[in-house]
Amino acid sequence: MACSSELERGAGAGDSTAVTARRADLDSVQREIAKTAAAVDGSVGFAAVHVESGARLSHNGRERYPMRSVYKVPIALAILRRVDAGELRRDSVVTVTAADFVPGLHSPLRERTLGKSVRVSVDSLLVLMIAQSDNSASDVLLGLAGGPAAVTQHLRTLGINDVRVDRSERELGRATDGDDDPRDTASPDAMADLLVAVQQGRALSRTSHARLLEMMMQASTGPNRIRGLLPPGTRVAHKTGTGRPMTNDAGLVTLPDGGHVAIVVFVRSSAPVTKNEAIIAQIARTVYDYFS
Repeated sequence: MACSSELERGAGAGDSTAVTARRADLDSVQREIAKTAAAVDGSVGFAAVHVESGARLSHNGRERYPMRSVYKVPIALAILRRVDAGELRRDSVVTVTAADFVPGLHSPLRERTLGKSVRVSVDSLLVLMIAQSDNSASDVLLGLAGGPAAVTQHLRTLGINDVRVDRSERELGRATDGDDDPRDTASPDAMADLLVAVQQGRALSRTSHARLLEMMMQASTGPNRIRGLLPPGTRVAHKTGTGRPMTNDAGLVTLPDGGHVAIVVFVRSSAPVTKNEAIIAQIARTVYDYFS
């Protein structure tokens, strides 16, 4: 639940009644989301932050959940940080070898090249990773970023402490994580804070921020998650993650007044993905309606 300092930001001496009413409204939305989450046979972690005001909603917001492919956002940030530092160019061309392709892992690039070696620009790899959730592109970029430790360290420099990247998609494909495995996990609160930093332009240069958001808006995965119940034409920049028992989505939604809200929903449940997606969509619509 949001703290009073978040709700009172910018309030003047005559605004106490409005602040009290807003807090009551926020409490009501919090209860509605908790009720929606309770319908899941498992656990739902959720956080939403209104970027411009700082108002926050959260349910199990500090609990850690496996990110699955949502972890590709921190990888993209680490790559673009290297671009901003002049250590890498988006138009640099790298070779993706046949050995970089892992049978069984989702990879549109592997399907397109029939698993043969191919030369691809860094920017194209970023689009494949973010917009199409290509796991081969993700592993190549993870290497270019300096590996998992470098990606996680970049998050720490941004003040994000409860998101961590530890393994490649190749390694994750072989993993049999237990519920208490902290690797490649994030708390909803921390992931929402990371998205806020992206929207506010605090994580990268203006050009790199714009490019990342553009790629996230091109995402073809998870149309029935955050986007599912929002009005047609709503701008959503997001990244999904899927893999038993997780159904995830994390994104930035543009509101009718031009404001933005970061929404993160992690669903840990063995229920069918379609059922979990419906929960994500309902929570996102509740948040959208409130902040609209």
